[in-house]
Amino acid sequence: MTTLSTQPATRRSVDLGVAGIVVPSRVVVSAVGRRVAGRVVALVMAVLMGIGLVATVVGADAPLEVETHSVRAGDTLWAIAANRTPAGGDVRATVAEIVRHNELSGADLRVGQVLELPPPR
Repeated sequence: MTTLSTQPATRRSVDLGVAGIVVPSRVVVSAVGRRVAGRVVALVMAVLMGIGLVATVVGADAPLEVETHSVRAGDTLWAIAANRTPAGGDVRATVAEIVRHNELSGADLRVGQVLELPPPR
């Protein structure tokens, strides 16, 4: 079964300049050849996507454990962050992380609000 046919090299050809290789400039692929090529491309893409998915699952780190804090009367974002900041750490950076992680628009907290606290760094 032939799925690839070419025009004679003498009519239109391209000289690659490598060891006298002459390649026909026009390649005609039959309908069967196009279907086979399409299936091969689809199979290669599926395999590559599968490899990417496996690499993502295998290489994924364990999910970060996030603690929650229920805001009580008198709590401030600074006080919560200060309790989470390691000795010698920058409380401002912890405040910024809590604000970013909880998508807060400012430092105002409501009693009963639940904050997700990223792990201390």
